[in-house]
Amino acid sequence: MGSAIGNHEKALELNGVEYTHDLKEDFDILHIYMIGLKSLRAIRKARAKGKKVITHAHVTADDFRDSFCFSNEIAPFLRRYLTYFHNQADLVLCPSEYTKNVLIGYGVKKEIKAVSNGIDLDKFKFSAEKRKQFREEFNFDGIVSLGVGHLFIKNKRDSARPHVITAKKNTEKGR
Repeated sequence: MGSAIGNHEKALELNGVEYTHDLKEDFDILHIYMIGLKSLRAIRKARAKGKKVITHAHVTADDFRDSFCFSNEIAPFLRRYLTYFHNQADLVLCPSEYTKNVLIGYGVKKEIKAVSNGIDLDKFKFSAEKRKQFREEFNFDGIVSLGVGHLFIKNKRDSARPHVITAKKNTEKGR
């Protein structure tokens, strides 16, 4: 979530939009990223002042399942809480159409828009020097397949299987 907040702050700055992290300052819109009780209290205070509220849905009960011990037992309660929480907003933002459809399925009645968190393309520019260092450090030659991310059921776990198998075979060959 930290990168999402940073990306959104950068977008606001690039567009000349002022923002604050201090709830005591005057603001027009409250944009909430976290789903905790402090966030719920901030929403209520903003509502009492007539402010608009946007929540950002980074978490679903479905994603939460199978993430740690007892997460499956907690997930049904989280689902009800998330439904209540996001229904307090004027607008709900989420990172994908998948998440939007999950929230609709939960019963979130507020407007939901899927907006990518985006990436900072400058961080991913090709560098021949970094490529060379990486290949030397890990003793790679030929084609290297690399993926970074958190694998959820919605991301089709089976789609990762060929990468795992390929990586295992290459490791066995001493690559």
